[in-house]
Amino acid sequence: FASNSLCQRTGYILELVKDLGVDVPGGVIEYFKGRVKTWTKLVPTLPSKGKGIKEWKLIDNLGTERILGWAYG
Repeated sequence: FASNSLCQRTGYILELVKDLGVDVPGGVIEYFKGRVKTWTKLVPTLPSKGKGIKEWKLIDNLGTERILGWAYG
């Protein structure tokens, strides 16, 4: 089984791509949101500097532009 922190990271990224119009199956994001427990970093090996995403209890220490760079060309 996946850890809660992995579910938080995956759910956050899925929500970002869903906002771009990618079809994410119903219930998937809700499942991941149900696994949110404590604050964690998007990239565990990077410093804890970045935007805090309260909904996911996640510190985005990579940045949306770098996560979705492929979508922006």
